Amino acid sequence: MVARRIAGGPSTLEFFHDTPSGEDLASCLIKHGEFRHFLSLRRTPSSDPDPWVISSGRPDGGIDGMWLRPMSTWPSGIYEGPPLLWTRLVVVNELPIARDTLLVRLLGAGSVLTQAIAELKALPAEASERTLALPILLRLRLTVPSDPAKQTTDDQEFLMDTQDIVDTWRREAIQEGVKQGIEEGVKQGLACSLIDLYEVRFGAMPEDIRAVIDDTHDEAATLRAWVKLAGTRGADDIAAAIRAFRAS
Repeated sequence: MVARRIAGGPSTLEFFHDTPSGEDLASCLIKHGEFRHFLSLRRTPSSDPDPWVISSGRPDGGIDGMWLRPMSTWPSGIYEGPPLLWTRLVVVNELPIARDTLLVRLLGAGSVLTQAIAELKALPAEASERTLALPILLRLRLTVPSDPAKQTTDDQEFLMDTQDIVDTWRREAIQEGVKQGIEEGVKQGLACSLIDLYEVRFGAMPEDIRAVIDDTHDEAATLRAWVKLAGTRGADDIAAAIRAFRAS
């Protein structure tokens, strides 16, 4: 599986939903060089990570400017630069349509993402790809603006493409939770989603609010209400609601 090979050793990852420019790729190279230098200053040096750039489209300027060439032992769409430039590039829309590239193609955009989601839907419920990808898709849906006027075309297509698969995952998760008594895990997931959604929209969550959420781990209905609030209201409204719950 391509994703497993990429993550098979120390690595750094840079993701571009929009195709990066040559300057963007050069910035990644500079950042990685600084990180390697930082690692070299440690008392106990660690292995140098492989830098990977994941791009939804083909960055021609970066491929030409950094002299990136296809990697002979990898599927099409995967490139590497000269040894002293370290950089490796995955062009998601050039990957072959195969199960072993599916998880990486879920990082694509447009028709590539639509195709990958359709393949994910067709997999058996017990497939490892579903186990890995579905919680991530659910969390990504929470980052899409709830106001349709603020949604991009990509946002709307993503919501439509993932609606039934997320619904199926929710049903499976609930059924499995009933069988195995893991309701606590569901509540923890809600708490994590709430914190992630707040921080995506407003930055770091105040410590006192986070403490209330931690203390409310056994109130699933309350956590769900706060997740909805975090997706539709301002930071002050969210803070007031959570603090009021603590005071009650």
